[in-house]
Amino acid sequence: MFEYKDLTQLHVELSSMCNAACPGCPRNICGGYTVPSFNEKQMSLELFKSIINNDILKNITRILFCGNYGDPITCKDIIEILKYCSSVNPDIHIIIHTNGSLRTIKFWKEIASTNNNRLEIIFSIDGLEDTNKIYRRNTNWNKLIENVNAYINAGGVAIWEYLAFKHNEHQINEAKLLSSKLGFKQFRLKKAFGFENNGQMKVVDNIGRYQYTIYPPTNKSITNISAKPTTQIDKIDVPPSHIKKNKNAITYTEYTEISCLAKNGKEIYIDVEGGIHPCCFLGHVSVDSPGSINDQYRQFSTNFNTKISIKDVLSDNSYFNKIEESWSETHTGNRIMMCSKMCSTKRNQLDDLYANDNKPNKKHKF
Repeated sequence: MFEYKDLTQLHVELSSMCNAACPGCPRNICGGYTVPSFNEKQMSLELFKSIINNDILKNITRILFCGNYGDPITCKDIIEILKYCSSVNPDIHIIIHTNGSLRTIKFWKEIASTNNNRLEIIFSIDGLEDTNKIYRRNTNWNKLIENVNAYINAGGVAIWEYLAFKHNEHQINEAKLLSSKLGFKQFRLKKAFGFENNGQMKVVDNIGRYQYTIYPPTNKSITNISAKPTTQIDKIDVPPSHIKKNKNAITYTEYTEISCLAKNGKEIYIDVEGGIHPCCFLGHVSVDSPGSINDQYRQFSTNFNTKISIKDVLSDNSYFNKIEESWSETHTGNRIMMCSKMCSTKRNQLDDLYANDNKPNKKHKF
């Protein structure tokens, strides 16, 4: 993929704990009860330092604190981790994703002063007081606004990211006005994933009883391709000979060229236990998630564990190289479906993530 000396970006999962229960999150069942086998964990300052030492931090230009399962703000050592990063590399750009309805005013004032304006916090707010809770379940609007005010008024740089759904698309302009009033640096409109199941997202309560359904926006310009019908097969990059022989089994992902976001950005993903992965989309195997995509990826990571250092992984490179070599095959071979889904050069979900006038700098795409 790339060499250790070329590593410039890190994506780190500080916690797998969260106060919310978003229906699209893999830590819970349809916004209801937590997956029974799921173990909540958080990364300590000690573990963080053992994985990301001074030599690594000095060469890193950006760290993203997001992850697959939790909210980074739930990590009890997050302030100390931020201070450590800034002390080693004052120029490092740090980005944190959060739902914003956690912790105290004192905490938010303190976190605003940890990184000399090189810290950006992205608040995931999907609507206004009456609609944000429909997807961001279990969050508290009043607490959220209190925290946002404390952080911004203390000098913190904040970005509002807004997932568009049918239930909140009518509030987009009003939310933009509120973001400006509150002092957000930018308002970004995002196209939601999670609608592969017949274009809808079922929501259940804590014991699995159906509550309601979330639908994609009626405005197709703010709808992610994951919510669009796949009855018309996209034959981009598929050899004519294959189409002729397999007319009923063609998908654009089988042959499309892969342009790996992690490889291009010289970035790796570190899960909450310290496991090292090419990217966050493949990082969820650390909790033994079921499914064919995860089983397929595990063939590359059977001997992988948290005791291997970043330097060892990238110096050896055989682990990541095996994944890259698989891109020349099809899914019936070793090609990883997640790579095709997220990093194909044509029609991938990441390129369709933001509305046209809301795209961040490409290297800060997550």
